[in-house]
Amino acid sequence: MWLRKLITKRDANMKFVFDNDLEKYLRSLGVLEDIGSGRTTCRYCGDVISKNNLMAIVPEGSDIKFVCNKPSCVQKVEYVV
Repeated sequence: MWLRKLITKRDANMKFVFDNDLEKYLRSLGVLEDIGSGRTTCRYCGDVISKNNLMAIVPEGSDIKFVCNKPSCVQKVEYVV
């Protein structure tokens, strides 16, 4: 079972979601339909985000940014936190 990182930058807490709970969590954020539709891209490299390559969700002000699973992008998230 895989875990996805969910980073809350405001309080620097990192949370995790199991893959089998991912769809429910994305729905609760109101972004499920955007994932994989081409409307959601990685904050760092611009690749289209799907449920298969989503690694992190990062709140940024009132927006939600997504990070793909490329090692170079994941490393940037870890640096931000």
